[in-house]
Amino acid sequence: MSRTSPWRPRSSLLLIWVSLGVILLSAMLAAWSAWRSRANTRQLLRNYAAFGAWTYNQRLEEAIGEAIWLTLSPIGHAQPHRSAQFPNAEDLEGYRATNMVQCKCETPLAAQTYFRFSLGQASFDVKGVPFDARLASHVSSAISEHARQNSGGTVRVGVVHLPAEQLMLAYGLMPTTWGDTLVYGFTADSAAMAATFASVLDGTPLLPVAVTGDRPNRDIMTVEVLSPTNEVMYRAPHWPIDESEWPYIASDTSVRIRGGFVPRLALIQEAAPSLLSGGLPRTPLPLLGLIGVLGLGALLTGIHQLRREGELARMRSDFVAGVSHELRTPLAQLRLFLDTLRLKRYDTPAEEAWLVDHLTRETTRMEHLVENVLAASRLERGVASSAILEPLDLGAQVAEGVAAFAPLAASRKARLALDVEPGITVMGEQAALRQLVNNLLDNAVKFGPAGQEVRVSVSRHNGHAMLRVSDEGPGVPESERERIWEPYYRGGTAAARTVGGSGIGLAIVREVAGRFGAEAHVEEGTGTGAAFVVTFPRSHHPTTPHPHHPTTPPSHHPTTPR
Repeated sequence: MSRTSPWRPRSSLLLIWVSLGVILLSAMLAAWSAWRSRANTRQLLRNYAAFGAWTYNQRLEEAIGEAIWLTLSPIGHAQPHRSAQFPNAEDLEGYRATNMVQCKCETPLAAQTYFRFSLGQASFDVKGVPFDARLASHVSSAISEHARQNSGGTVRVGVVHLPAEQLMLAYGLMPTTWGDTLVYGFTADSAAMAATFASVLDGTPLLPVAVTGDRPNRDIMTVEVLSPTNEVMYRAPHWPIDESEWPYIASDTSVRIRGGFVPRLALIQEAAPSLLSGGLPRTPLPLLGLIGVLGLGALLTGIHQLRREGELARMRSDFVAGVSHELRTPLAQLRLFLDTLRLKRYDTPAEEAWLVDHLTRETTRMEHLVENVLAASRLERGVASSAILEPLDLGAQVAEGVAAFAPLAASRKARLALDVEPGITVMGEQAALRQLVNNLLDNAVKFGPAGQEVRVSVSRHNGHAMLRVSDEGPGVPESERERIWEPYYRGGTAAARTVGGSGIGLAIVREVAGRFGAEAHVEEGTGTGAAFVVTFPRSHHPTTPHPHHPTTPPSHHPTTPR
């Protein structure tokens, strides 16, 4: 058995790994690009939400400030009030109406009660819904505390939220020359505040028209307004149920709204893609996963192909070594027998006949080997045979093949037993059929033990002609019953590899069988060993049965020359 160096396709493997690296790098770049695109998109939407929140804060502050100005501007004196006459609570309602007519404007912040009292006291002059003692005391205390905290500023108006009463107090201070400070103001309930919050959302666009496409604010965004104690005072429709799953929510504290209200703005989830050119970018994970699977599949396929090519290269190397060995043996025998004949180193005519018989046998062996090599070359190059099929007596052809192979079997201490059912006709080509029979016999003799009996039978089965060659060898494992028909494959067991041969005999058998429309397969023998079966298609061309089919090929009992 020849030794061959391991096949190491370093350049091909390097190319595969480089290709895989390029695929992975491309996938990583695509993933990074997609991640950056999604990050930029998210940041842009967050910026839109933040800008909308800032604009809403500005507009809400303006709306509250306008409502206060319409009502309290007449009492906003720069100097202390000198006159003994001063406005009462009812006058505030008139101031408001007059100012609204003059400025041709209106405010959704409707007053529930107008009031006047002296700072630090609980005696109220009211117009509208009256105060009870508890509410009057609460309003006085809240405004007094708020005014005291803001006494260092120049602002003489303020807004106080009373969450327990669900009221907003808007007030203004009017100092007097006699020392008292009069407080004028009005209250607005939660409904009036909600109307104010909603009017800002329904007003002019909070985002640039180039972004919104001149759509109303409510189609794009929604708002909620929190009290200074984080209670929800107003919430527009479509506010996210789970804020943790929607990141495009913003609030702006750069503008300190009177009353301490905290508006928050969120982009509507269904409308957010319309703010972007092309919509929200889709996740690239499915595509990247597909690229990864394809890349991994290509890598595994390439490695598998390289391994197959390496195995094929090894098989070819073994084939060359096997053919060389097979040729060397008969050539050595031929030289020995020819030298013996040329030098007349024999004593009797029987010895001379024995030498001639062995010359014929070794020549037949070489002829058989050369035919297999040529057939293997045609098989590998895919050259189709141009032989014309004709009706053949299968039994007669097999009997002649067995008779011709008998000397080679005897040299390997094997017996051939033939059982032929007469009158079986198949369509084939005589030389190719003989080659098929020789390869089956050679395989059976080669892989069986010394002294075995190789059984050859020709019979009918379900209307088909069947050729069966059984040996007494170790058999063929079920996992290899298809691979043994591949060119150069000589079996995976150690015993199979120690047997000489080229590894192409069974491949030629299947190729020839396919040329005839037949099928070749292997199965377990009746006792031990393996049975190789060739099943021919039905034939409608009967021929005259061969006159004689020996059940046992002629035996040879050579005499060793001295």
